Amino acid sequence: MDSFCKSTDQLERHVTDVEYPGRSTKSLGGLPRTLNVAMLNFAHFRLLRKCLELTLCPCLNLAGLALENTKLIANDQFTPNYSVFARK
Repeated sequence: MDSFCKSTDQLERHVTDVEYPGRSTKSLGGLPRTLNVAMLNFAHFRLLRKCLELTLCPCLNLAGLALENTKLIANDQFTPNYSVFARK
């Protein structure tokens, strides 16, 4: 992690503005999707993983979509994807 911080510091020295925005999902919508990924990673048996993909995963994706559309929270604390925008 230290090397990541050092390279980030080096990047920020050469540019005037750096942003790390969350992409496409807000906090509440990203949480069920993050749980979805974690759940599939811990499902080691092929049959269990397939059952989860056909049952619980679509439900969690729909729950994430519904939570995004409520716009209850505007922060990106649980956003699964981030980008870096740097301006020179």
